[in-house]
Formats: sequence, C-alpha cells, structure tokens
Amino acid sequence: MVDGILVPSVTTLVAYATGDIYKDIPEAILEKARIRGTGVHDSIEYYENTGDFVEEYADEVHRYIELKRVNNLSKVKDMEQIVNYKNYYCGRYDILDENGILWDIKATAKYHKENLEWQLGLYYLAMGKQSDVGYCIHLPRNLTKAKVYKVKPKTNEECIDLIETYESSKH
Repeated sequence: MVDGILVPSVTTLVAYATGDIYKDIPEAILEKARIRGTGVHDSIEYYENTGDFVEEYADEVHRYIELKRVNNLSKVKDMEQIVNYKNYYCGRYDILDENGILWDIKATAKYHKENLEWQLGLYYLAMGKQSDVGYCIHLPRNLTKAKVYKVKPKTNEECIDLIETYESSKH
C-alpha cells in the first residue's frame, strides 16, 4: 500500500518481466527458503547496526564480511528502506552504500542475473536515480560458493516501459 492505494511490489514487476522462476518448486521448500532468507537478511542488518552476530546465521554473516572486504565494497549508509515510484509500485532495497550504490543480498540456491538487473533498476528509478552498477551478495546454503556479482541494472527507460506494459496488461 502506498498512500492507501494497493500497488504492485518490485517482486511482482520482476516476475512479470522474467517469469516466475519458483513456480515449479513445492511450497514447503519455498517456505523453508523464505525463513532462511529472512534470517540471513535480518542477521546482516543486525551486524551492520550493532557489530554483533546472531548465532544461528553467524557463518553467513562472517562470509558476508569477507566478501565485502575482498571486493572492496563501500561502507553501508542505509538498509531496508521502502521506496516507491509515483504510486505505481513499491519495494524495499537491502543496502545503499555511502557512494549511493545499491546491493542486494540473496540467499537463494542459484543466482538469477536478469532478476537482479530488473530489481536494482526498479529501486534506482524509485529513488529518482539512474546507475549502471549495483551488487548482489549471493550467500547460498553452500557458503563456499558465496560470491559478489556486479550487476548492470536496467535503465530508467526500460523500467518505465515495463511499468507501462504491466499496467496495460491489467486492462
């Protein structure tokens, strides 16, 4: 809801653009993954705000810290802020660094490049910005495969075209 109006989420628009990548996965597995993903996100946010760890996800937080160090990622300025674009959609980005670059944390089994390109592009548009860079910190269950991906977000024009196509499909 934005100003009392029900609007689609960034996730809804990404799924519209790329298809539902989770449609063939049983609900019980998706629920388990959602719980882990939320736990990883919350633990990283807790670490960034306090410098302390939540024991259950300490391995993921340690890997996150190491990936930030190795990839020279800038200091976190802001986390988990809700943004919206002219009441057409809304979402919550994961991390904005001190240089105005967005990072998204994924705890999924696979990295989905196109989804991240749309997701970060839509967040930048909602923030009134255009950027040719963002990052995905991918923390799958097998942390030896954890990695930072540099993402080229979709342009504002591509995102506006997506919104227009989505809106016209509803009528």
